[in-house]
Amino acid sequence: MIICSLKADSYSVNKEVFPILKIEGDSVEKAFYKGLELIYPKFYKMDKLSKLGVIGTEILKKHIPNLGRENDKNIALILSNSEGCAQADEVFEKSYQTDLAPSPCAFVYTLPNIPMGEIAIKNKWHGEHVYHFQESFNPKDTQDLIQLSLNNGYTGCIFMWINVLKTNLEAIFAYFTTTENNALAKGISEIELLINQNNA
Repeated sequence: MIICSLKADSYSVNKEVFPILKIEGDSVEKAFYKGLELIYPKFYKMDKLSKLGVIGTEILKKHIPNLGRENDKNIALILSNSEGCAQADEVFEKSYQTDLAPSPCAFVYTLPNIPMGEIAIKNKWHGEHVYHFQESFNPKDTQDLIQLSLNNGYTGCIFMWINVLKTNLEAIFAYFTTTENNALAKGISEIELLINQNNA
């Protein structure tokens, strides 16, 4: 089990903190893109929810030796949040007001499950994808969803709690494997604690 949490200028992996240099004028997502030395031009066309999803999974890959390698494609993805894709919806709505026509590029991201598609395409992961809307984080429902994925024969499950908020960054990622089922409850508790800290 590995849990990763993103902040504006750093990320933590199992409570170990790694700083990210943020140059003035750069968005948080751009700072992470540069700091992680990613080379994926499509990144710049994505909405913020998708960008954070890609960043988080890239951090997990960096700290998990076999994740994302050729022999480990059978990964399930679960994205959960309480905001849906509200930020992308606002961008799409503004395209009517400023351009007097809907933007096809913005429309693509008006579904909250799109980040998982972006992650799966980038990594060639073929597992199931589940988007789970929660008014607030529900530990039991989350644990049941992850356990169900692990019981369905996947080698691992990536859980993501990502909210694109105007004043706060909520981006927490966790990786669970079939050999760590006994650690699932502990991991859910840690995720809940991180979310509560963000909202304090």
